[in-house]
Amino acid sequence: MVNASEYDPDEGINLHTEFSYSGKWPSKLIFSCLKTPSTDGETSLGDCRKMLKLLDPDVVKEFESKKIKYIRNLHNGSGFGPSWQNAFATDKREIVEEYCRLTEIDFEWRTNGNIKLIQTRPAIRKHPVTTDKIWFNQVEQFYPALFKKEIYETLLQMNDYDETELPMYSTFGDGSKISMEIIKHIQQLLEQVTVKRIWQRNSLLLVDNMLNLHGRMPYKGEREVYVSMI
Repeated sequence: MVNASEYDPDEGINLHTEFSYSGKWPSKLIFSCLKTPSTDGETSLGDCRKMLKLLDPDVVKEFESKKIKYIRNLHNGSGFGPSWQNAFATDKREIVEEYCRLTEIDFEWRTNGNIKLIQTRPAIRKHPVTTDKIWFNQVEQFYPALFKKEIYETLLQMNDYDETELPMYSTFGDGSKISMEIIKHIQQLLEQVTVKRIWQRNSLLLVDNMLNLHGRMPYKGEREVYVSMI
């Protein structure tokens, strides 16, 4: 069980599908509320089927044919974002390497102990039960140009202005750049499909991870919402 309230309460968590950038992902998410915040803090939800239908057909065609390449640069204990030890819950390189081979992740160890991970995944999949085509990816979350300007510029400077060396980055599967225009289009539609689930103490929420995006609204006060993934 993971605390779904651990990130900055003043910042929302954008709609996403859990681990859709990976070769393995949970099929269901179970949220439980132990304490409601004094203000806001709703869990946001969005329909992946509706998202796909609203997208510009030319954008859908490009993502469907090219897929998405996700790039992660995980540090060795000092840096921005999680270390590879935290991400993989181990400090043994051989375990990391075996996992990468099993899940089709290209990896490269750096001389400073960091690791670069590259994986190309579909942007659109079919639900295994309903067979509906769905928008199932995290492309905008791997688009660091959306970070606050000062954070983005600092990260670029720290990495010799090479975006592929940033903690997270995405391109089309063929390596071509995804334009900001496309990302903004996706963001606008994510806002369109957003619905908010207001919490009550001791209530539960079951989410199909492939049919529904989820996120979290900003909040004030204490919030205890936990999530289990199966």
